[in-house]
Amino acid sequence: MKIAKTMGELRSQCATVFAGAMNGDIDEKRGRLALKAAAVTAELYQAETRSRLVAVQLKEAVLPLGKQPIGDE
Repeated sequence: MKIAKTMGELRSQCATVFAGAMNGDIDEKRGRLALKAAAVTAELYQAETRSRLVAVQLKEAVLPLGKQPIGDE
């Protein structure tokens, strides 16, 4: 898996891990990881949504969902 550069890519990777667990493609240990990935996916979406709300309030540019860069790039 490549390193995620946007929130959308990171959410997609978490969803892929979760789907693998649900399909039985990964073992119990990895299934637990998938459950954590699902929780993190929800947290990432909430954080990005809050960030967008702050940007709107500050009259800053609002990037489309999933396009917010991770880090300083």
